[in-house]
Amino acid sequence: MPPSTEQQAVIDHDGAHPARLLAGPGTGKSYTLAQRVAELIRNGADPKRMQLISFTRLAATDLGSAIATSDLGENEPPESATLHSYCFRQLRRRTGEAFVGRHVIDAWEFNNLVRLDLGRRLNMSPGRVSEVMQEYDAAWRTLREPPTFPQRHAFEAALEDLRGVLHFALQGELVHQFLKMLDGDPTFDPELDHLIVDEYQDLNRCDQEVIQRLADRGACLIVAGDDDQSLYGFRHANPGGIIGFPESFETCGNYSLTECRRCSDEVLQPALRLIEHNPMRVPKDLHSNRTGGEVTAYAFRGPRRQARGVAAIIRHEIDAGVDPKEIFVLLPRKAFAGAYLEEFDKAEIPAIDLANGARLLDEDEIRRLVYLLRFTADREDARAIRGWLATTHGVGVGSVGGVLDLAIAEHLNLHEAIDRSGNMRVQNAYAELVAFADDLDPEQPTIETLELAGQMLELDPERRDQFRQAIETVTGPEGDLGEVLAVLHEYREQPQVGDGEQAPVRLMTLHGAKGLSADVVVIPDLEDVLVPGDGEVVEQRRLMYVSMTRARYRLYLCHALFRGGATSYAGAGARQPGPQRRRSRFLDEAGIQSAPGR
Repeated sequence: MPPSTEQQAVIDHDGAHPARLLAGPGTGKSYTLAQRVAELIRNGADPKRMQLISFTRLAATDLGSAIATSDLGENEPPESATLHSYCFRQLRRRTGEAFVGRHVIDAWEFNNLVRLDLGRRLNMSPGRVSEVMQEYDAAWRTLREPPTFPQRHAFEAALEDLRGVLHFALQGELVHQFLKMLDGDPTFDPELDHLIVDEYQDLNRCDQEVIQRLADRGACLIVAGDDDQSLYGFRHANPGGIIGFPESFETCGNYSLTECRRCSDEVLQPALRLIEHNPMRVPKDLHSNRTGGEVTAYAFRGPRRQARGVAAIIRHEIDAGVDPKEIFVLLPRKAFAGAYLEEFDKAEIPAIDLANGARLLDEDEIRRLVYLLRFTADREDARAIRGWLATTHGVGVGSVGGVLDLAIAEHLNLHEAIDRSGNMRVQNAYAELVAFADDLDPEQPTIETLELAGQMLELDPERRDQFRQAIETVTGPEGDLGEVLAVLHEYREQPQVGDGEQAPVRLMTLHGAKGLSADVVVIPDLEDVLVPGDGEVVEQRRLMYVSMTRARYRLYLCHALFRGGATSYAGAGARQPGPQRRRSRFLDEAGIQSAPGR
């Protein structure tokens, strides 16, 4: 299909000044940006002097794939990356030893490694360490002053000492560090002629300031996104950045994509009625030329009947010819997944729980396998050694702490400090890691290495299969070990499953479905104490809007009238067993009536 008039206007942007592209759900934003890049390259732009930025690695990969399939002639596509990845790479290149060899840690590693090690060194409770780090993280992302507290200097010194041994970086600090580097070096040349930033509404103030600075140094800037789809307030996203973008420049191109090519009009209109209740948004004239869709809401007497009803809906859709992979179940609470999986199993519905899939990577036995693979790939990986010790029975924080103190005091690598420590428990655990790694070949295909490593560690076959599926999800069965280890954190952020012939129905969180779409979407548990619950109502309304617009044709919205047992305590204000539940106010705002569910 050729570009629409709206899309062509973006593709032909003259580049003499910045531009904002507001693109509603399903309006072809990625296609438009890909065609813009292809047009620039066909007209002589150097792909090596172009940078594409997106909020998640998955989105960056999808955008890069769209560009790669465009007509680029003999040229290679430009780089597409997350802002964190771009900043990390620049810091590694331009700050000497400060970031060389460092790896970004995830939440499990912070909680089980860094937090405990810092607490021990500072005689500070783990909870207090978490509070302080949350304050630093907020300050970095919002450009506020760092927290002030009596132990601030000791805390920062201990954190830097630990970084020096374990060679880690905190995700929240990366962009802030790059901004500091830009401020300290006015001669820095990003060597960019064109900078295209997708999902701009999900960037925080620090992210957006970095983008502005890069544009100030010569890059033609286009930002794309939708303030109505800003969902990451818990990460300090600043939707005001895209709302006020045109006012930040003397001259700014202002483009919109308003034709939704994903959702049928029957799905789109209730979603638009809902989002129009949000204040301080950019008004949009979204429309769809697709028809034949349907939105249905059901009220069930209780959560178990709701689970059975959802299973009956899905069974009906599959029997009518819908491919299971074209059915999403989007959960406001991942803890409720079990009831749906039980009923799906009874109805012989193939399904996979992606809402809780990330928990797999937080299990000690899986972490142990990951750290063995990391160490096999890089014998100098101190984070892998520390993680292995943390998952070894009988090796506590105190034992490892003595080794870390020695490494810091004597400026030793972690494995050198282990050798010199005289701590037999730590030395034996490290020797076991080395022995296992000696029997693995990092050059082997990843799946073969994984199978052998899992057998060595006597990992339960079912858990090993689940982990293999996670790997194949992010890299495919042929991914090499280095690639797998580099992107496992993306699975933790947004678990996915491949689109093979036997791909099942997918249970996901509302956040996890962003960027995806299916023919049929079911959103259960839509009770007011859950959605919006005690969350920030404006952002929760955006989350519901995004979730509704994942559906191409049929959208089912379900809720329970009563809750008993453990689930009666879920949600804001739910304190007594068995209370009657009011359906979500969002259903009222969308103008949707509920029919009795069976």
